[in-house]
Amino acid sequence: DFFYIPANPKGYNAGLSFILNGISFDFWPIDWERAERMARLEDSKTGILADCKLLYVRSDEDLERFNHLKLQIKDIRSFEGEEKFLDMAEAKLKSVYPFLWEMRRAGIGQSLSFYRLQAFEVVAPVLEAIALVNRTYLRKGWGKNLTEIYNLPVRPAELEQVMNTIMRSAEPPAIIGACEFLADAVKGVIDDRRSLLQPPT
Repeated sequence: DFFYIPANPKGYNAGLSFILNGISFDFWPIDWERAERMARLEDSKTGILADCKLLYVRSDEDLERFNHLKLQIKDIRSFEGEEKFLDMAEAKLKSVYPFLWEMRRAGIGQSLSFYRLQAFEVVAPVLEAIALVNRTYLRKGWGKNLTEIYNLPVRPAELEQVMNTIMRSAEPPAIIGACEFLADAVKGVIDDRRSLLQPPT
């Protein structure tokens, strides 16, 4: 993938997708505000900013601004305490509850694609929360590199099994139950980490 930061609104129209030698590529715009969210680990695509190779820069001022954002990612991971990462993880986790409620409210009366789409809205932030508990970010989209997530040291013990159910089951009750279990398990991991930070009574 190639991303660029447009200099003006017309630049957003320059994005395109293309296929070269059988491989698909994306050339897509992001604004400075989104890049700043990535630098604060608030955006799920932090990895593309943190690990990118710079090919072109329009000015020294933009280069300084861009490098500052990359340095900010490194500083957050180096200097911020675990409490901040747990707060960010909990914020990610809170975003999944409306989707869990929608799935539970729908019962089994919707198409399988409905549950798949709702499950995606649950899984993506939950896996970002797991990465944050580990004081890191996902270097690729979770669908491309589940192995990276399964190898994180702090995670629910049943993570791989639950993910397999969510991705492969054709039964809505199983998908709903696995999504709820995953959210609860990650909440438990966050609570356990918080308890380790509390001074002994």
